[in-house]
Amino acid sequence: MAINLYALNATEVTLTRPAAKPAAYRLDKDKFKNDWESLKNNSDNLLQVSKNVIGCESTLSIEGLANAGELNRNLCNYSSDVFFQKEMPKITTNGGYMVGGVMFSKEELEQCRMVMKTAVDGIGCGIGKNTNIDYKNYAQMGIAASSVRTYAGGNLTEEQAAVVNKAMQEYNQALIDMEKETLDEQGFVDSHRGAISEYYGKEVELDENEIDWMNRFKEELRQTTGKQYAPTQKGITATIQSATNKKLIDGIMDLFSNLDSTDKNAVDAAIKKYGELIKPAREAFGMKADSIGKALEEDRADFKKQIADILLAAQYHATDYRI
Repeated sequence: MAINLYALNATEVTLTRPAAKPAAYRLDKDKFKNDWESLKNNSDNLLQVSKNVIGCESTLSIEGLANAGELNRNLCNYSSDVFFQKEMPKITTNGGYMVGGVMFSKEELEQCRMVMKTAVDGIGCGIGKNTNIDYKNYAQMGIAASSVRTYAGGNLTEEQAAVVNKAMQEYNQALIDMEKETLDEQGFVDSHRGAISEYYGKEVELDENEIDWMNRFKEELRQTTGKQYAPTQKGITATIQSATNKKLIDGIMDLFSNLDSTDKNAVDAAIKKYGELIKPAREAFGMKADSIGKALEEDRADFKKQIADILLAAQYHATDYRI
């Protein structure tokens, strides 16, 4: 089942089975009258008297009435969303939590949630962020996947690790699916602008507000530089910063998805290789050498912070705070 990014902040609703429909009881008056004296003298429990004289059409036993309206909570199997949701799940299964058919203890699930939520917080796209996915974001998605896999391999059973790794893959796929749906719904089309379209192949027609902003900006530039700029007209299109080169996307994802995030030398080597891979895309986007260098330094800082935050989250429950 795919992860629903829009529902991760929703509060879990637990349901209880409605109380059974009141059963119809039939009182045998003659039996009650004839047996009352002997029954009341010999019975220690009035319920026993009632059971002897009442014909019950319900299949419920008197002893079971107290639990008739409660939900059977022994088989609650959560989906992968539970790792990324705002709150811990409410329904336990035999004291633990079943996710994807595999049991996790409370502490195991709490720790997985902390690591995985930290991992996706470091991805610069998604709900409440930019829905367009740039090449840098694919690198962050790869870092999240590899870091979670490293944690799972060292702290969980093989079955638990499989569930956790699958959930991380599903989250990344949900980001990709959301971007595609957004681009389709908002009328983005393929662009044909030469080199830039090789790496950023989507464009959209500017609306009136965007055109007004562009013209105000050009006027400010004219006043500052003394140069004249042609006004932006209705019908003009603009390229968006959404990565579309599948070969480059796959190369970046493979580079970081297979990374050992605990190995500093491996991290530095991967970032260096990333800089080589991303350079042609940034040149096509119109960036100069100094700007490309600054962008790579920003990426390096963000990647290392994402990794450090995940490693810190992984150590949270392992730390002994006793004095």
